[in-house]
Amino acid sequence: GAGGAGGGEINMDFARANGIQVGADSFIQMECRLQYMEAEVEEAQRTLARKHAVEQAAIKRAETAEHELEGLRDELQATGAELGAATEEAELARSALLVTRCT
Repeated sequence: GAGGAGGGEINMDFARANGIQVGADSFIQMECRLQYMEAEVEEAQRTLARKHAVEQAAIKRAETAEHELEGLRDELQATGAELGAATEEAELARSALLVTRCT
């Protein structure tokens, strides 16, 4: 805290020892404001933690999708190669059939 050992509370003795003139009402207001600001900081930290968790989940989903896409591209390439080979076989069979019919 600001000079006190009370975990965030402002110590009136500390204020006096350092020549800080603070009335009791002002002191209470300062302590209330400090507690409010600490609560705001804690809420901001929780919000950031939630945001971080959401971002990490999104990153993991994106990485998984990229991996799946890579696998699908490989599969598509293999299927294209198989289709090319099958088309070539079909053309050879067609040519052989035409040769057989014409002879």
